[in-house]
Amino acid sequence: MIQTLTPTDLLRQLYKETSTDEGYELENCLLQDENLKKEYMNLNQVKNALDSIQLNPEDSTIQKILNYSLQTK
Repeated sequence: MIQTLTPTDLLRQLYKETSTDEGYELENCLLQDENLKKEYMNLNQVKNALDSIQLNPEDSTIQKILNYSLQTK
């Protein structure tokens, strides 16, 4: 049984890193505590925003990496 939920517990639930029993317990807590549910939803929005970020290095950076790899052969 979870005594005190932390943001880490909520993140583990978001990333599906909890056991089945722990997941059910967390879901039950979310149904019973509106503030906890809001915090979970906020974390989920941040996770989704981070997941949608596309990072593209500049061409000059890629070229430097390729040049370096040629020198180290």
